Amino acid sequence: MRAVLLGTVSLVLVLASSHSALASSSSPLLRSASKKRKDDVHCGCHTWHNVTAVKGEWKAIISTIDEDASFLRLDCTEYNPNGSSRGSFNVSSSPQSPQASFGFRFGPNADFNIMYVLTLLRTDVPTVAKAADHLNETETSAKSPPSSAVSRRRRQLMPADQMGCVFVIGAAGPAEPDVRAENYNGAICMWTRNEGVGENYIVDFAG
Repeated sequence: MRAVLLGTVSLVLVLASSHSALASSSSPLLRSASKKRKDDVHCGCHTWHNVTAVKGEWKAIISTIDEDASFLRLDCTEYNPNGSSRGSFNVSSSPQSPQASFGFRFGPNADFNIMYVLTLLRTDVPTVAKAADHLNETETSAKSPPSSAVSRRRRQLMPADQMGCVFVIGAAGPAEPDVRAENYNGAICMWTRNEGVGENYIVDFAG
C-alpha cells in the first residue's frame, strides 16, 4: 500500500513539473499567445490584418462606411490621416515586397455597429488611359474596326470592368467577424480568421 502511495505521489510530481515547464516564459506556446496579445494592442488598435496577393500587383483602398475609424501602419502612422475616411497602400506578390498589413482602431464615438470596406484593384495590367489611347489610334487607322466593335472594347476597359475584390467588414459581436467578399472580373477573393488578432485577406486570379 505504501509503495502504491509513493508511486502515486511521484506521478503527481512529474505531472506538476511538466505543467510548470509548459507554462513557463520559455514555452513556445506561451510566447505565441503573448505575441498575439501584444500585437492586438499595438498602436492602440483593436485588430490587425495582413493583405496578401498570391499573384499580381494590387492597389488596396480602405475606407469607413458609417462611423469614424483609423487604419494604421506597423509604425503607428495612419493610412487615413487628418480625419480622412480613406487610405491606400500597395500589395504585391513579389517575394522582395514587404507584407502589406493594417491595424484597425475605433474612432472616439464608434461602436460594434461600425463597418468598413477593403477594396483591392489589380494594377499590373494596361491602364485604361493607355488602352484608350491605343483605341483612338486604331479608330483613325485605315483598318479600324467598326465603331460598334471599338465601343464594346472601350467599355471592357473601363474601371467598372477592372479585376478586383471588395470586402465589406463588420462584426456580429466581440470576436465574431462578419465579412462579405465580392469578386469582380476574374478576381479570387478570400479571407481567414487569425484567432485573437484579426482577419487576413488574400487576392488571386486564375491563370
